[in-house]
Amino acid sequence: MGKQFLKYLSIYSNIKKRAFSLVEILIAITIFAVSLAPLIGIFLQSQRSTESAIDYYRAHNIAVSELERLKALAVAHPDFFHKNYPKLRTINKDFDKYHLVLTIDPEVKISTISSFDNSVIDIYVKEAFAEVFWESRGKKASLAFKTTLR
Repeated sequence: MGKQFLKYLSIYSNIKKRAFSLVEILIAITIFAVSLAPLIGIFLQSQRSTESAIDYYRAHNIAVSELERLKALAVAHPDFFHKNYPKLRTINKDFDKYHLVLTIDPEVKISTISSFDNSVIDIYVKEAFAEVFWESRGKKASLAFKTTLR
């Protein structure tokens, strides 16, 4: 029985040598927590940046799709376009949290000088200005496009 007891003590002492003390565990947890804190900050900043990029992407798509719709209307149905937009006109539209302000000016005068005889040439174009407004995380944001329709 004495040999078994000594054998048990030798196994117990080996286990005891392989175990960690409470102080070692607390130090390891502290090191882990301190190294994890910046990673959480980076994750939160990445999430905010992704949300902002999504907002700009959606605003861009709203503005571009409305401008392309107007361009197609001006080219495919010019009489209908002139009938509905005979003078400067502003249109307001809402898309979820996005507010679109579309300004259409059917007669914008552009003057240029001819390279042949230096005479002044006046060109009248249709111009559209789209601005999208929205609010994200308590901050107001906007995106604007200006283009000629034809």
